[in-house]
Amino acid sequence: EEEEEEEKGRLIKSSNSASSFTEKQTIKSKTYHFNVEGMTCASCVSGVENAIKSIQDDSMISFSVNLLSESATVVIANDSKLKPDDIANEISDFGFDCAVSKPDAMKFNVSGMVCQSCPPRIENAILKRFPNDVVSVSASELLEKVVVEMKPGTSVGARDILYAIQSLGYGCEIWNENESDEKKGRKSKLIERKYKKQFLLSVPLALPLLLMMIVFDPIDETKAFFMQKVDGNQRVSLMWIISWILATPAQFVLGYQFYARAFSAMKHKTATMDTLIAMGTSAAYFYSVYVVLKNVFSKSHDDENKHGKEDAIFFETSTVLISFVLLGKWLEARAKGKASEAIQKLVSLAPNTAIICEVINNNIEAMQIVSEREIDSNLLQRDDVVKVVPGSAFPVDGVVLSGETAADESAITGESLPVPKTKNSFVIAGTTNTFGTVFVAATNVGAERALNKIVRLVEDAQTSKAPIQARADKISAVFVPSVVALAFLSFIFWLIAVKATTSVPKSWTDDEGEFVFCFVFFVTVLVIACPCALGLATPTAVMVGTGVGAKLGILIKGGEPLEIAHDVTVVCFDKTGTLTLGKPSVVEVFCAPGTNVGIDEAQLLKIAAVAEKSSEHPLGKAIVLYVEEDRQLDVSDLSVSNFAAVPGRGLECMLRSEGRQQEKKLRVGNSDFILDDDDDGSKAISSSSSFSEIIRSCEEKGCTVVCVELDGVFLGFIALADKPRPEAQKALRALKQRNVEIAMVSGDNKAVCETIARQIGSIDYIFSQCLPRDKVNCVKELQARERKSISSSGGSSSSSSRRRTKNGKNVVAFVGDGVNDAPAMTRANIGIAVGAGTDIAMEAAGIVLVKSDIFDVVHALDLSRATFRRIEMNLFFSLGYNALGIPIAAGLLYPFVKVRLPPEVAGLAMALSSVSVVTSSLMLKRFKRCKEEEEFEDEAVVTTDNIV
Repeated sequence: EEEEEEEKGRLIKSSNSASSFTEKQTIKSKTYHFNVEGMTCASCVSGVENAIKSIQDDSMISFSVNLLSESATVVIANDSKLKPDDIANEISDFGFDCAVSKPDAMKFNVSGMVCQSCPPRIENAILKRFPNDVVSVSASELLEKVVVEMKPGTSVGARDILYAIQSLGYGCEIWNENESDEKKGRKSKLIERKYKKQFLLSVPLALPLLLMMIVFDPIDETKAFFMQKVDGNQRVSLMWIISWILATPAQFVLGYQFYARAFSAMKHKTATMDTLIAMGTSAAYFYSVYVVLKNVFSKSHDDENKHGKEDAIFFETSTVLISFVLLGKWLEARAKGKASEAIQKLVSLAPNTAIICEVINNNIEAMQIVSEREIDSNLLQRDDVVKVVPGSAFPVDGVVLSGETAADESAITGESLPVPKTKNSFVIAGTTNTFGTVFVAATNVGAERALNKIVRLVEDAQTSKAPIQARADKISAVFVPSVVALAFLSFIFWLIAVKATTSVPKSWTDDEGEFVFCFVFFVTVLVIACPCALGLATPTAVMVGTGVGAKLGILIKGGEPLEIAHDVTVVCFDKTGTLTLGKPSVVEVFCAPGTNVGIDEAQLLKIAAVAEKSSEHPLGKAIVLYVEEDRQLDVSDLSVSNFAAVPGRGLECMLRSEGRQQEKKLRVGNSDFILDDDDDGSKAISSSSSFSEIIRSCEEKGCTVVCVELDGVFLGFIALADKPRPEAQKALRALKQRNVEIAMVSGDNKAVCETIARQIGSIDYIFSQCLPRDKVNCVKELQARERKSISSSGGSSSSSSRRRTKNGKNVVAFVGDGVNDAPAMTRANIGIAVGAGTDIAMEAAGIVLVKSDIFDVVHALDLSRATFRRIEMNLFFSLGYNALGIPIAAGLLYPFVKVRLPPEVAGLAMALSSVSVVTSSLMLKRFKRCKEEEEFEDEAVVTTDNIV
């Protein structure tokens, strides 16, 4: 009893610690997307987050802000009265340019709007013409743009809206989504070119100052020339004047952007990296101006005589700092562009135009093509007939009406070999027609295409945050104020040490004076600190990792499922359709002898098939397929009524034969269902009957038995068998090599599950005869179990594996392929959908695998672990850089090495730290699939103690 109570406690604890990712998805909500411009570092992200928090609306479920993609996502409850424009205005009030993004809406360029009455006219006309199909219409005279949101599944398409606008007398054309996404790529290129241009402009200003300081100063002749006095007091040198002239445009023209953003942040009581740059360069520049003006208007030579040297100026410091920052911005923008290449490549897959055919007969067999014309692919609508020639890409998702070909789907699913396409085959937009002209009926167009859904999923994933980023965000929120405080503290510390104590030798300050000695530490601390590296550490790795996954047909829905996946200790597989092919075939038909019904094998198959026609179960479909195609039996003389499915057990209905009015009760299902007591208390099969032994014998061979009972009389059974997937054995062994335990759950009986487990191997836990609700309990039990210590044969037991098990509980991933698996996926820490094909929006799954290849589960876990390791490395570097750089800049090592870090070098280090983080993330592009041909050691197949 104590053990049972302890187990209950573990299950309850496990229940309370379920993944927040899957729980959030059960809440009915709507998501708004925003484009936010002007964010430069992690502190800017905190500013945007503070703007959203200031709304203080209880209907807001969650929000995230992404520095890399310059976007924000806000999730609110369906019944919320909060408008997206209100959120955008609040963010804009905090000093950032913000606009609402509607990625799934149809957009049109409209010419001819000449006054303020035109937009309402267009809006009202569209709403009146399509009242049941349009959600909202927004027309702008200034932008000459119309945005239309449609209800999901509507038959009204872009062409209908286009013709409606044109009928009003306006010029109209569809907004090309490909061009829109290409503009995003061009925008990143423009930003890159802008910083490159600014850096190149800064070089002629900074280089002469560096030459005067490093090259000309040690040479007596050049030094004498530049140090000659040019004012009446003989105090101001030529070098000072040249430095001032060169530094001024760098400070106020090229550096204006830093002042603007710093001032904007200051208005909202925040501080960013621009604040540090503006403070550091301004301190150096204005101190230098003060020195020059003081010497111009001074009447004495006291200062010069006192030190024996002229006062120090820092014009070269401010100019070179700005030049180095612009260099870092240029390299960072270039690296960011490479990080987002995955999206651009996906978008470019879809063709811009399509050949649409006009037909006069919708009957496929008698279809006649009247004409063909080329139109913008964004104008295609459902049921359009599209002609696709060899070598071109499919513009829509659809069904092949005629013709034969093979489609190259490698860019979408990762499938390396072309997939044959014949009549009634489904094709995916963006895949390539390799040979043969085919005619396709459009089923999914525009935003409903699989390609668009994948792009949207990857974009959403790249803008989401991993939980580990919360640690960096907490630091970023106080980073800049802390750095400013440390800079002042370092200045005050050294000033006190120099003025009020004897601990600082005079030789340290003789060359430049006491104030300048302390002042340099202040400037260096300001410019070496870099909050950008902290802000880019996580999103760059998530962006590259999810992009690599999309290329491989592995769609990871953001930072949170990625972080959970790297921690997985148990993978629980659904058996049918996941570990097995999911295509069972009839291997044996048994007719019960000695019954008063007297049916033969054909009649038994017909009775079972007519009942299973109304069922969606794979076994039922296999029986129907066997009867109609393999045996070619006619079941038109039988009909059923009052059909009722009994989940996990079978079905019940009333059977009627042609020419007979009497109906009989028919039950079809597993042996337990038929062996159970009927309503009248009798049993279809006696427990001592030889039929039970025959059924058990079939099940021990790995067959699934479907029994048939008519009016309480056992007629016989149909035995079906399913084969394991060819890659299942290697995939499971690969998981075991990665210290992951394997569980299998199935609605089949114990004998069938044991047989499949023996064939595949490497399975630690077997749960048989599970209803959908039982699968949830299986996941709970696995989550509550203590994590087992598994030795890696490859010796790859890493520190991360040991860290992952310190809490003693399992992190469970559930792998399934159907709607029945959704509850278990939701209950698991993370759900993985295998073979989703174009149904990539499965809400219960945190990771969607496009192909029906369970080895992609291994690849998904490998990719998540590689990405998370890169995030940890980036965070370690960015935190380590600041933790090490700031004390050095403050002079911690100066008493020991007598060397001070120059502000210019500190600025260069700051600029390159962000570049190094982005470059580190780009290394994920080198991720490769593991070889399926790996050699694995023989392992125990099944431990009978773990069979449930």
